[in-house]
Amino acid sequence: MHKIFKILLWVLGSILMILAVAFIAGYLLTGGDYTIAETAARDPALPRIEINDTWLHAETFGRDTSQVVIVLHGGPGNDYRSLLSLQELADDFQVVFYDQRGSGLSERVPEEEISLAIFIEDLKAMVDHYSKDEKVFLIGHSWGGMLASAFIGRYPELIEKAVLAEPGFLTAEMGNELMGKTNYFQPPMNLKTIMQVLTIWLRSLHVRGPDEQARMDFFMEQLVFSTEIDNHPMAGYFCGHDIKNAYLPIWRMGTLASQTMQRSAMNEDGKIDMDFIVGVEAFDKKVLFIAGDCNVLIGPEYQARQMEFFPQAELVIIKDAGHSMIGEKPAETLKVIRDYFRE
Repeated sequence: MHKIFKILLWVLGSILMILAVAFIAGYLLTGGDYTIAETAARDPALPRIEINDTWLHAETFGRDTSQVVIVLHGGPGNDYRSLLSLQELADDFQVVFYDQRGSGLSERVPEEEISLAIFIEDLKAMVDHYSKDEKVFLIGHSWGGMLASAFIGRYPELIEKAVLAEPGFLTAEMGNELMGKTNYFQPPMNLKTIMQVLTIWLRSLHVRGPDEQARMDFFMEQLVFSTEIDNHPMAGYFCGHDIKNAYLPIWRMGTLASQTMQRSAMNEDGKIDMDFIVGVEAFDKKVLFIAGDCNVLIGPEYQARQMEFFPQAELVIIKDAGHSMIGEKPAETLKVIRDYFRE
């Protein structure tokens, strides 16, 4: 018995030694200069605005006397970099871009300062700051469309028109349908995927600041936008069912904001139980939905069902475009938005 115990200890020690050597080798082989951008809270050179005691990365284009368009990026946790083609609207409007709290280059905040209600109140403060006397126009992409819908339901009197570009889901029912289609956005685990995830994790260990959330932001950004993962859960969002066809440049991922919002949208059984349409029946103006015809997950058919939650809505389909239609087909998308705004 003593001999067997010694053999087991030797085997366990050998396994631990092999794992330690593999970790050290992997760490050394994945070395590199992996830099993460500073946030507006730490870099005053970035364009920024203080909203509800939080520094948000934000900038405007156009005359401050023009009617205001506020752009809401996707995620949660992404930033507005991929939507900057919308600044072309500045010839007729003052176009306001901002990274939501905990996202992009905006200030990182603790988990308790991230919720749908807080995001709505941040947007309310942006409306109050940039457009005190007139109603605003909203353009929300993906998660930004979900946030725009929730805001319309809460403050319908503040909105003139709203564009919802493929909002992910607006009701719990639509959300659970999407989660089922995408396996909760988890890729199937095979050896290649496991090795890819491990490689990204090892790279993240080389990240040195600039803040305590930098490593997790790096890891999540590399994982979400990796083109090396087989059967990527977001592949169906894009033409050819290939994430390589996406147009999603990003300054920095906001992982805590993303994960916190995802958790808050689910009940203890892991099912979506959050709606984004509460109160939208009071909005009597037409809402424009936009979808890319390549998106087989939340594209035209899915958005045709979501538009029915609003008293008045129209769906326009962008040809040969996926979920990132604003960046993939900027001229076509801008024309659709301009035509709607000029109605």
